[in-house]
Amino acid sequence: MQQILDTYKKLYPQLVIFESKGKKQLRALQIARIIAYLLALLIAWRFNLISAHILYSGIVLLTVVGIVETIFTFLKNKIYLSFEKSSKNLILPALITHFQHTDLKYEQDHHVPYKYFQESHLSNLDCSEFGGSNYLEGNVSDNQFIYSDINIYKDKGGNIISIADNYYIPKPNPQSTTRKDVFLSGSFLVIQTAHFHNGASFILEDKSEKYYGAIARFFQRLQKRRGKLLHFPHLPDFENHFKVYSITPEVSKPMLDDEFLKTLLAFKKKIGTPVNLSFNGDHIYLFIEKKQNNFQFNLKNKTNTSEQIFTKNYQHLEELLNLVEFLGEQINEHKEKHN
Repeated sequence: MQQILDTYKKLYPQLVIFESKGKKQLRALQIARIIAYLLALLIAWRFNLISAHILYSGIVLLTVVGIVETIFTFLKNKIYLSFEKSSKNLILPALITHFQHTDLKYEQDHHVPYKYFQESHLSNLDCSEFGGSNYLEGNVSDNQFIYSDINIYKDKGGNIISIADNYYIPKPNPQSTTRKDVFLSGSFLVIQTAHFHNGASFILEDKSEKYYGAIARFFQRLQKRRGKLLHFPHLPDFENHFKVYSITPEVSKPMLDDEFLKTLLAFKKKIGTPVNLSFNGDHIYLFIEKKQNNFQFNLKNKTNTSEQIFTKNYQHLEELLNLVEFLGEQINEHKEKHN
């Protein structure tokens, strides 16, 4: 950890510059906002747009407020985004140099291609757009992986869609000025393992069984899209959180041993968000639903230039690489046992 702190100390002066610049821009923007209101009111008064008629004056004032606040919000978000990009491009490339023998590469404005999300079969989805950021690729114990935060966009007024057989109705964002909204966001991990297996397994978030019990299990058995429903009656807590399907139960069930399932459940409880996973051939796909990305550099926070924010992002990278190794080993060890 001392090497991480040494890196932090080297980058600290530049982080202070980024933070100071961003806060100066925000202060200047606040002053410009006040001036804009004063000018707008002066113009309205000069051209007699404000009169004794309450309704008419109210419409004028609301129009002024709407225009000024829209411009202010747009410029404020640009300042936040500029700070975030500058911080990430400085910190993350420096952090990944501490992970030797992983060949880590980072690109802020790139994301895992949509074709991998399709190949995961974790969703039954027609989306308007697929985007993301914070792309990482590397190698951990002969397991090649790619990872990024992703955003799934849906046209406003779109149909109900399904993620891992859990159905959602897109809720439009009233503040959005575009024809589409970010419908679902999260982290998406794709691992190419060292071994190939002839199975396909799907471990999906279960949002119904813990509430509806046998009724939920009945309808789950009717789902044939991802193969047969597998049961783990000796792990009731796991079955309350996940449902497991496989097109090759004889291959998949030995691979999904108790230790693995318990570890996956503990991971899901730790992060506190929906987790969906699939094994297919020599690929593993993991989708974690969440609204915020892993690498946070927010100008609103007071800890941007502290050791805390720096070490937190290092720990996110470390946890990601440990997850890649854990999932890859699950297939590789199973293959070695059955050779």
